[in-house]
Amino acid sequence: MSHKTYLFRLIKSMITWVFMFCLIQKSYAQEDTIVVINTSKGIMKFKLFDDTPTHKRKFLDMVRTGYYDSLMFHRIIKDLMIQGGEPDARFAGPAKASSIENPDCILKQEISSQRFHKRGALAAVNQNDERPNSKSSCICQFFIVLGKRFSDKDFQSLENRRENQLKQKMINVYLSMPEHKLLKDRYDAHLEARNNDSLNTIRKTIMPFIEADLKNEKIRKFTIEEKRIYATLGGAPHLDGNYTVFGELIEGWETLDKIAAIEVVGNGKPKEELRIQVYTEVVK
Repeated sequence: MSHKTYLFRLIKSMITWVFMFCLIQKSYAQEDTIVVINTSKGIMKFKLFDDTPTHKRKFLDMVRTGYYDSLMFHRIIKDLMIQGGEPDARFAGPAKASSIENPDCILKQEISSQRFHKRGALAAVNQNDERPNSKSSCICQFFIVLGKRFSDKDFQSLENRRENQLKQKMINVYLSMPEHKLLKDRYDAHLEARNNDSLNTIRKTIMPFIEADLKNEKIRKFTIEEKRIYATLGGAPHLDGNYTVFGELIEGWETLDKIAAIEVVGNGKPKEELRIQVYTEVVK
């Protein structure tokens, strides 16, 4: 075989491989993939979103390899969510959340303002590390939003909370600067002593120095559509912007209600064992 013939065949095989890879990736995005979660309370069907491609692809990979089969919904928090996917929860005793340390489970978040935590939303938990600026999902564990209905007064309170959280974040940045170490030490001491009056005094002292930056930050307001859904269907809007929502419930609402009604002990551990089988249905 001549050198030219060898190169030609090599290039041809590489082009074929790249084409097949792109075709597979495209099929992930274009298929309307339905994930079915089967439980003793019934089944639930979820549509996965194309605008969270990494989470969709990884979740489907794990479903197709049987990762979630025989695991349990190990946590139910009233008016908030049901959670599953923790391997340690397969056995008796409290879950140790070992999956959050598994590098194969960790993904960069894909948070979109178009996806929010309405009732039935399917989302990935966050990696539980001590790095406050880390924004990573742990796709091995997922949760389904239960939530509750919200009023106009509730929306205003939540928007006020978002504004206060932003202010506090910028105050923390200011205090983290080396030249403000003494002030930070005072602040931390008052925080530990729960001396709110002194904390508020320090915050007021800092505000003039961060007001310009604060004006450049856009505080996210609820859209008309979000308000309508949260007021009728319900959800957990305080989670918005913090977790990757990568799917939504499309069938099996009565199953979700049955699971939500299960009695729990301690930190949301169900009194009855609720194992799951997870598989896919693909609609072209």
